[in-house]
Amino acid sequence: MWAAVPAVDAAEIWDFDDGVLTFVKEPFADWQDPANQDRITDNVWLTRGDLFPLLNAKTQTPQFDQDPADTEWAFSLQNGNPFFVVGGGAEQYQNLNFSGFIEANRFQIGNVVEYFPAVLHLITDDIYIDVRFHMLAWSLGSNGGGAFAYDRAINPNPVPAPVAAGIALPAIAIGAMRRPRRRA
Repeated sequence: MWAAVPAVDAAEIWDFDDGVLTFVKEPFADWQDPANQDRITDNVWLTRGDLFPLLNAKTQTPQFDQDPADTEWAFSLQNGNPFFVVGGGAEQYQNLNFSGFIEANRFQIGNVVEYFPAVLHLITDDIYIDVRFHMLAWSLGSNGGGAFAYDRAINPNPVPAPVAAGIALPAIAIGAMRRPRRRA
């Protein structure tokens, strides 16, 4: 007799082999404008206020000492993480130590070499994403305006956008009028 084994949902991994999106928020750009938010999923919309750390604009407003909600981070050479090359960490997620954004990078962004690698974990969605911050784009201090930029891996299996009803209906009607011909 076989016992039923519950299915285990495997984490989703987005790595740079799947494609790269470069996100840029310019200095003093309105963090509430969707154009200045990286809307990764329905749950996580990353951005910055004018001088604060990253936040999840879906559920948060800019504050000095907060991590982006519903995320955790692993930065190369931080929190005992093994070094991973730029763009290779998401596949190693089980061997990485994750924590909040502020603790994970210990304010190293903006103070280290360009293209600082990290892995972003979207907690509710259970997705691990390769990220590399553009250090030279991370603005510091009150004159910085909250600018930042990063490359992140994209979803390897994007959900196609729904077809507008006005476009789909004529196609269905035309298809319904065609009947297969019978061969004699």
